[in-house]
Amino acid sequence: MPFRENGCSPLTPQGWYTSARLQETGGASFTPSAFVQKLDGNVSALLAESFNSRFGACTGSPFSAGVILAKSAVCATVGVCASTSFHSYQFQITGTDANGHALTFDSPLLQFGAMGQSMSIPSVSLKPEFPRPIRPTR
Repeated sequence: MPFRENGCSPLTPQGWYTSARLQETGGASFTPSAFVQKLDGNVSALLAESFNSRFGACTGSPFSAGVILAKSAVCATVGVCASTSFHSYQFQITGTDANGHALTFDSPLLQFGAMGQSMSIPSVSLKPEFPRPIRPTR
């Protein structure tokens, strides 16, 4: 993900960010209960937000706040607005589907480009398939 000099936020215009789309494909609505964001592999207090504050309607997709509707999607801009250098970003969403199954989704690890480095902006699409059951650990 390239470092961008502007457009991140009014208070901190520089940072690393991209669009994300989460698509439910299993046919059961999903209700997130936790949204955790990590910078350089660590949970970040800098990004202490709720799922509802980050994810919203996608163009052409039905939307209900706080839920990923069955066979629908939610969209967001993910990343961090910062003047401090970081190397990677990842988020995790946990919750329950309409059938009562506990689910967890970990986004792909997004690598950040160096600050001030000129690079082309590739198209990035995060399209996980919901629901994915949590695998028990032993």
